[in-house]
Amino acid sequence: MTAQLDQDRLTGQLVGRAREAASLEHLVGDLDAGPTLVQILGEPGIGKTALLGVLARLATERGRLVLRGAGAELGATPYAPVAEALADSVAAAADLGEQEARELEALSPDTVVVPVGVPGARYRLHHAVASLLSELARTQPVVLVIDDLQWADPASLELIAHLARRPPRAPVLLALAYRPSLSAAVEGALESARREIGGERIELAPLGAGDAAALLPRELEAGVRERIYRESGGNPLYLTELARAAVIATDARVGETTGHDGVPRPVEIAIAQELRALSVEARSLGWAAASLDDPFESELAIEAAALTEEQGLAAIEELVRSNLARRSGSPGRFRFRHPVVRRAVYDSASVGTRLALHRRAAQALEQRGAPAAALAPHLERSASAGDERAAAALAEAGRASLARAPATAARWLRASLALLPRRELELELLPLLAAALASAGALQESRDTLRQLLALVEPSASAIRIRLAALAALVDHLLGNHREAQALLLEARAELPPDHPHEAAEIHLELAYGCFFDAHWEEMRAWAQEGLSVEHDDPALVASGEAIASLAAYGLGDVGAARAAADRGAALVDRLADERLAGRLEATCWLGWAQFATGELEGALRHARRGIDVSEATGQEHLLVPMRIVAAMAALALGRTQEAAELTDEALEGALLTGADLFACWALTLQCMIALQTASARAAIRLADEARAVGIRSHSPWAAVASCYLAEAHLEAGDPRRCRDHLLDVDGEPELPPFAFYRSHAYELLTRAELGLGNVEAATGWASRAESLADELGLHAQRCDAERARAEVELAGGRAGEAADTALEASKSAARADTPVLEARARLLAGRALAQAGDRVRAAEEIERAKQGFAACGAARYRERATAELRALERQSAGDGRPAAAGGNLSRREREVSELVAGGHTNREIARRLEVSEKTVESYLSRIFAKLGVSSRAAVAARVERGRGSPASVE
Repeated sequence: MTAQLDQDRLTGQLVGRAREAASLEHLVGDLDAGPTLVQILGEPGIGKTALLGVLARLATERGRLVLRGAGAELGATPYAPVAEALADSVAAAADLGEQEARELEALSPDTVVVPVGVPGARYRLHHAVASLLSELARTQPVVLVIDDLQWADPASLELIAHLARRPPRAPVLLALAYRPSLSAAVEGALESARREIGGERIELAPLGAGDAAALLPRELEAGVRERIYRESGGNPLYLTELARAAVIATDARVGETTGHDGVPRPVEIAIAQELRALSVEARSLGWAAASLDDPFESELAIEAAALTEEQGLAAIEELVRSNLARRSGSPGRFRFRHPVVRRAVYDSASVGTRLALHRRAAQALEQRGAPAAALAPHLERSASAGDERAAAALAEAGRASLARAPATAARWLRASLALLPRRELELELLPLLAAALASAGALQESRDTLRQLLALVEPSASAIRIRLAALAALVDHLLGNHREAQALLLEARAELPPDHPHEAAEIHLELAYGCFFDAHWEEMRAWAQEGLSVEHDDPALVASGEAIASLAAYGLGDVGAARAAADRGAALVDRLADERLAGRLEATCWLGWAQFATGELEGALRHARRGIDVSEATGQEHLLVPMRIVAAMAALALGRTQEAAELTDEALEGALLTGADLFACWALTLQCMIALQTASARAAIRLADEARAVGIRSHSPWAAVASCYLAEAHLEAGDPRRCRDHLLDVDGEPELPPFAFYRSHAYELLTRAELGLGNVEAATGWASRAESLADELGLHAQRCDAERARAEVELAGGRAGEAADTALEASKSAARADTPVLEARARLLAGRALAQAGDRVRAAEEIERAKQGFAACGAARYRERATAELRALERQSAGDGRPAAAGGNLSRREREVSELVAGGHTNREIARRLEVSEKTVESYLSRIFAKLGVSSRAAVAARVERGRGSPASVE
C-alpha cells in the first residue's frame, strides 16, 4: 500500500511511468552534488510533457528553483524557449556585472535586435546565461526545463549545446524533452555531457494494455476500448483524443492514414471537431492564437482575429472552458493543451484565413513598435511577391539577427530576396546571407551564395571580385574542397586586368595561403614570392606575404629564412595602426602561426591577441578561430595554462558553431594537451578521440595532429603499444602533421613507447632521429625533445648519471625556448635519473624544482606526479629500500575504486558501476588516501598511472 501511495505521489495522473518518475526523483535528490542532465525522448503525445511536469513538481517539493520554457513549432523568435524560462530571473543578472547583464537583455523579445558585425555576440550571450544559472544556483539548486526542444530555433539549440558542453559548475539540472529528430551536433553535445556529468536518457515507450485502460472512459464498450488501444499504438495522447471522439460519437478511427508530423489523421479530425463545436468568435480566436507564439498573448490574438475586446475575452473563456487552451502562468498568456492540438487547430483554418491572420498580426505588432524580428515570422507567411515594405522589414530583421542568431538571419534574408529578386537587392543582401550561413555552420550554402554573388559582380570591380573569391575559397578550404578553392582563385587571377598591382599581389598571396591546407610548401613559397614581388603601397599586404613566406620556409625546413621573413612581417605589423590592420587581419593571423613555429612564442601570442582584439572591435569573425588557436598554443607553451584553456574554449565554440571541422579538430586537440597537464590521461584520450573523429571529416593532412596527441595520451595512460600504433603508418614511419615540431615531439614519444615495450634498439633509433632533426632546425624546443629522448634511452640502459646530465641539458634548452612546463618535465626526468644513480639529495632538489615549476604553470597532473616521486624518495631515504607500488596493500575492491578514480569517474558513477552507495565509495576513498599517503583524487590517479608497470608512463 505504501509503495502504491508513493507511486501516486510521484506520478499523479501520469499512468505507466512510475519507473521513469523514480529516476527523476533520484536526479532531483542528488542535484546538490553538481550539474546533471536528463533527456526525455519520444514520439508526439507519448508523455514527455507530463513527465516534465512530474519533474517540476518533485523539484519544487525539494526546494529547487524550476525554470520552464518550450519550443514552438511555428515560432521563429531567437532564444524564445530560454527567454520564456528565464523571464522572471533575468533581474538576478545585476549581480553578474554590467557586460553580462547587457548580454542577457538579448533574451527579451524587445531587445533581441543587435547591430550587425558584433563578433562573438552569441558566445558572450551563452556565457552570460551560464553565469546567470550559476548565480541563481548559489541560493538554491536550479532545474532548467525545456520542452519540445525539436522545435527550438537554431540560436536556442546552439545555447543548449553550449550549456551541455560547458555546464555551469553549480547544482543545475538541465531537463530536455524532444522528439528524436535533433541534429547530430546537438545530440552529440548532449551525449558527451551525460557521460561527463552524469544524468539519464529516458526513451518513452507506448503504454501497455493495462495502463492504457486507465486512460479510457469506463462508459465505452469493451470492443471500442480494444479498438482504440490497438489503433492508438499505446500512445497516451492518441488514446485520450480518440476516446474523446468516441464519447461524442465521432467515428475517428486511426486506420492507416496519418496527418502532420506522423500524428494520426483521425486525431487531427477529432480536434478539428472540437473546434467546430465552438462559436464563430472562439474558432476565429483559436485560429489566430495558433498562428502566434506559444504561449500566445491574448490581446494580440484578439487583434489578429479582428474581434472586439468584448468578443475576444468571451472567446478566450470559451477556449479555456473547452480545454483547448489553458492559462500559461504569465498574465494575459495562454497555451494550447498540447502542441499537437495547436497544430491541428492551425491546419483546420483555410489558407486564406491563415494569410489574413498573419497579415493582421504583423500589422498589430508594427503598430506597437515591435522590432522587425518580431514581424518577420508573420511577414514570411503572408507577404506577396513585390511587397517592398515587407521585403525591407525582412531584410532589417535579417541584419539585426545576424550577430546572435545567424541561422534565423539567413531565413529572413532569403525571404526578403524571394519577395524582391532584384539585382541591386541581391548585391546588398547576398553578402550578408553568405556571412549568416557561414556563421551558422551552413558552409556549403555559404559557398554557393558567394559564387552566386560573384556572378553578379561586374568584371570591372576587380577588388570586390578578388575579395569574394578569397572568401569563397576559404569556405571551400574549410569544406575540404582544396582543389576547387585554388581553381576559383586561379580563375579570378586570369580575369584580372594587367594594371591592378594591388589586386595581383592579393590574389597571389591568397593562392599561397591556399597551399597551406595541403602542405604544398614549394608551391606556397613560389606564390608568396610572386605576390611579394609586385609593387604596391599596402604594408599590411606585404606583412601578410612575409608571414605566408615564413610558413612556407618553415615547412621546407629552412628555419633561418622563416625567422627572417617573420621578423620582417612583425616589423611591418607593429608599425600599422589598428584601422589599417583591420583590412588585413590575415597578416596577424599568419604572423602568429609563423612566430609560433619558429619559437617566437611571446611574439606569436602578442600578434594573435592583437588580431583577436581588432577582429572583435571591427566586427570580423572569419579568422577569429585560427587566431584563438595559435594564441592558445603559444600561451600553453609559455606555461599560461588558464589563459590557454580560455582561448581554446572560445576557439572550440566558434569552430563547432560554424562547422569548421579542421579548426574544431585543432581546438579539441588543444583541450587534450591541456588535459594531459591538468586533468588525467583518460580525459585526454576522450578528447583526442573526439578530435580525430572530427578531423577525418576535414580531409586535411593537418587533422593528423589529433593522432599525435592521442598517442601521447595513451602513453601517459601506460599503454605504449597503442601510442606507437597511433603514430606509425603501415611502413613503420610516423604519420604526422606537416610541421617539424610535430616530428620532434613524435620521436620523443616513440622513444618512450619503445622503451616501455622493451625495444631499446628501436628507442635508440628514434632518439637519434630526434637529435638529427634538432641539429637541422636549430630550435631550442626541438633540442629539448631530442635531449629528453636521449636521457630516457640512457636511463633505460643503466647509465643513470649520463641520463641525469642529458636531462639537465634538456631543461636548459627548454628554458631558452621559454617553455616552463617542458623545463619542469626535464627536471623531473633528471630527478628520476639522479635517484637511480643513488644521489637522492640532488634528486629531491630537482624534483622539488620541477614540482614548483608545474605548480606555477597550473600543470596539476604533472605536479601530482612530482609529489609522488618525492614521497617515494622519502620512503627510500627512511630505509624502505624500494618505491611503493601503486596498489600497495589495497584490497581488491579498493584497487577497483582506485582504477575508476583514475579513469575520471565521479563518486556517483563509481557507486552505480559497483552497485554500492556513494557513502560506501567515500569510505573506500578515505582508506585509499590513508594507505597511499595522498590527499586528493588526482594523486590517486597519478599513483595508479605510475604503477601500471611501464617506464613510459613515469617521468
